[in-house]
Amino acid sequence: MFRVLLIVFCLTIPTVLYASTVLPADFCHYGSIEQHQAPPPQTLPKAEDNSNANEEKFQLRLSGGNGGFSGFAIQAQDPSGAPVGRFQIIDEHNSKTMACKNLDDTILHAETQEEGPLKSVDFSWIPAGYQGTVRFVATLAKEGGQWVRRTLKEINV
Repeated sequence: MFRVLLIVFCLTIPTVLYASTVLPADFCHYGSIEQHQAPPPQTLPKAEDNSNANEEKFQLRLSGGNGGFSGFAIQAQDPSGAPVGRFQIIDEHNSKTMACKNLDDTILHAETQEEGPLKSVDFSWIPAGYQGTVRFVATLAKEGGQWVRRTLKEINV
């Protein structure tokens, strides 16, 4: 029994050491309020839309600019701040999905980036029947702090 507890404790140490990549405990309940724990850096990641407007799937890329980023979580939100649609993983090594309100409505970093900061992450978003304005809102971890609920891109579907 002691060994199991020791192993669990050892596995939690990297999470504490890399706290900047851990999502806030109430991440799913922030709404649309943008918050910053540090002044914004010169460049924040941007989401690029590489999709055809006639398709029901949007291909997006989160790019880190200078220095990259160590963690991220992204939602597609309606104007009220509720998550809409669902994400599909393209890069399994660097991203995974979770459910805040609906299945796969949030995409986030898979693990702490031991190989250094991420330069970019590709992912897909499917409206899943939603029509209207969508804001891609992210919590990002970069050197120097965390930026919560930063709007990366706004589109109409």
